[in-house]
Amino acid sequence: MKNPIIILLAACLSTAIAQVQPREADVMYKKEVTRAIDLREKQNKSIFARGHEISKLLLDAIEQGTITAYTNDSLTQVLPKAKIMETLTIPSTAAPVDTTYMEEWEKIEYRKKLQTFKPDTYNPKDLYQLEFTEDVLFDKNHSVLEYAIKTITLFIPAGHPDNIRGIQQPIATFRYSDCKEIFKNTPNAIWYNPQNEATHLNLADAFDLRMFSSYILKVANPDDDYLMDIYGGEKNGIIASQKAAMDQLEFESNLWEN
Repeated sequence: MKNPIIILLAACLSTAIAQVQPREADVMYKKEVTRAIDLREKQNKSIFARGHEISKLLLDAIEQGTITAYTNDSLTQVLPKAKIMETLTIPSTAAPVDTTYMEEWEKIEYRKKLQTFKPDTYNPKDLYQLEFTEDVLFDKNHSVLEYAIKTITLFIPAGHPDNIRGIQQPIATFRYSDCKEIFKNTPNAIWYNPQNEATHLNLADAFDLRMFSSYILKVANPDDDYLMDIYGGEKNGIIASQKAAMDQLEFESNLWEN
């Protein structure tokens, strides 16, 4: 039976160390992990408060051209703003209008209407699904596990009523260091403290302190498979995710014992 005080102490020390990439020679253990964040969860509402949504901050940065978006977490291919806006556009369900029997003036009015029509786009509050990749590191100088987030990916959720594809659709991936700079330089980028509004945190600090709830989707493997694919189905994937989290916690606890 592991001592819970030791486990808690290890966890506190881990969050106390800022996300600074250690020297390669000092890294004795490294594993890439992919996690998902459902922003609807109670613990995550502080990073999804109305008007302060992390999804809104990222979309605003795209609109202002202050952040670079990529197609996936390999960060090799830049994603054009036009492509992102196309993904965010909700497909029209309106039936096409037959202009064959319209009077000429009616056709002119209809064409004018089409020119001024602006399609609907997803609201930031609709975009509650994030994924991020991070390196879990053991730095021999600090003797605790450290977490270095590398990328954040924003998705259109599979269950959104306007998502006619019915599958989770990636919008864009961002380098986390770029996101961190956006958070630091944006007064509106806050971790909302519902208990005391005088003590809101900057979103960058909240991520460093890991003040969010997430679950493991993938642990680096030769086939680059998700846990759900390895263990067959969503239910088994959830169980495997919980086991992966416990294995990580036990690994850190064993470091202290040994």
